[in-house]
Parts: sequence; structure tokens; C-alpha cells
Amino acid sequence: MSKPWMKFSMSDWCGDRALHSCSLAARGLWMEMLAIMGEANPRGSLLMGASHASLDDLARSAGAERKEVERLMKELEAKSVFSRDPDGTIFNRRMRRDEVKDELNRTRGAEGGNPDIRRGTVPKDQRVRPFRRSDAPEKTKRIFDRERGKCHWCGIGLLFRWEGEGDMPANQFHVDHVIAVCDGGTNDEDNLVASCAACNHKRARDAKPRLVSER
Repeated sequence: MSKPWMKFSMSDWCGDRALHSCSLAARGLWMEMLAIMGEANPRGSLLMGASHASLDDLARSAGAERKEVERLMKELEAKSVFSRDPDGTIFNRRMRRDEVKDELNRTRGAEGGNPDIRRGTVPKDQRVRPFRRSDAPEKTKRIFDRERGKCHWCGIGLLFRWEGEGDMPANQFHVDHVIAVCDGGTNDEDNLVASCAACNHKRARDAKPRLVSER
């Protein structure tokens, strides 16, 4: 499997005044750090495996001298480009916010959806057409890679392709909407996640329409 997909916000990068006040070399090191944090568990922390990424680790990753990496790290920290946990772990603020949002989506998805949304209130003629995997194979693959080949809701490993006959396996890869089309959801990638067949069908069964007056 290819390496995990990582969301990269051009507006965040181009609009970060603190980052762009740093040298070109420091920004290059920050990109190396983003790549490491994008693959870390939890995502957003500067970890290699279960350990903090050391200056030596960063130097090897960037192909630079340790002394230079230490100088560039001080430059980035002086501009508050990154933050630290109480134990000293370096983390990216945007990635941390995205992880909190994704975890909330997973929790709500297991319960049938966002309880603050009045379900089924968007008229049918105003809904977008549901996304089909055949519409954009590259988009589908990006969604699969972003979830690291696992169901967004339950974490089970997914079958990306299945050519068998008969009943679909529970871990068949589906593209699922975080906010359903009937609730005003779109086919934008931020609203699409990888799901197993079991979770996708369960969410559809559990999403019972509520009256407009209900909260």
C-alpha cells in the first residue's frame, strides 16, 4: 500500500506569516517534519515509532548536518511555527485539530451521525447526487489512502477490490458521506471517508429522520 495521504492546506502554508518570516532552509526542514508528523501515531506529533524524533533523526531524514538542523529548529520555535506538549513532544496545531475533528466524526458516525443536524430536511431536488466510486478513481484512491486502508468508523482493514460473487464481505470498501446527502452533505473530499460495508449500512439504518421541530 502507498504511504498515507496527508491533507495539505495551501492557504495555511501561504498565509502563515510566522513561517514565511523564517529562512528557506527552515521552511524546508518544516516540510520534512510535516511528512514525519503525517505518518505518526497519533498523527500530528513529531514521533518516529513510539519515540520523539531526535535531532539526529531529523538530520538523517533531511540529509543535513545535525548542527544545521539544531539551528533551524531554534529558528522555527522562536517564530512559534510548532507547539510542544508538556512532555516536550513537538506537534502541528492544524493536524491536532483535524485529528480531534476526525475522532468526533468517528464517534458520531458510530451513533448514526451528528445529533445537531435535523436529518432528512433537504428537499430531494436540492440534494447533490450521491458519490459513486466510478466517478473519480483517483479521488476514491485518495480517500482510501487518507484513512490508511481502514474503516473511518470502526478501524477494520478494508478490501479495496473484491471480485467475488454472492454476499459482500463486511470489510468491503465503500465511500461514505460524513454528513448524508439528504442532510445537505456534499461530495467534497472533506465530507467523504472510507467505510466498511457493515458500518455504511448500519449508519443508513440508524439515521432515522427527525421532525424539523426536533432538536
